[in-house]
Amino acid sequence: MLPYGNEGDWDDFTVALPSVMFDENEFKMWYGGGNDPNSTAKIGFASSDDGISWEKLPDPILEKHENEGKLWNGQVVKSPEGYYYMWYTE
Repeated sequence: MLPYGNEGDWDDFTVALPSVMFDENEFKMWYGGGNDPNSTAKIGFASSDDGISWEKLPDPILEKHENEGKLWNGQVVKSPEGYYYMWYTE
């Protein structure tokens, strides 16, 4: 389970809609998050050796300006060439 961020973090209110893959000997997770009910949702990244304990990056990896809407549901696939592709909802 991925915990909410600490008070004041960008994801301290919402952590939802993960996309998880096992890649290069670790679990990788992209997830939606926000810091209040009306905030612009952003997409964050976390990794784990065991799929249980997660290490989150401190900042979102994808976000929009506050007036541009929200980002949700980032689903990620890795191509045979090693590129990561993300589809998300605006």
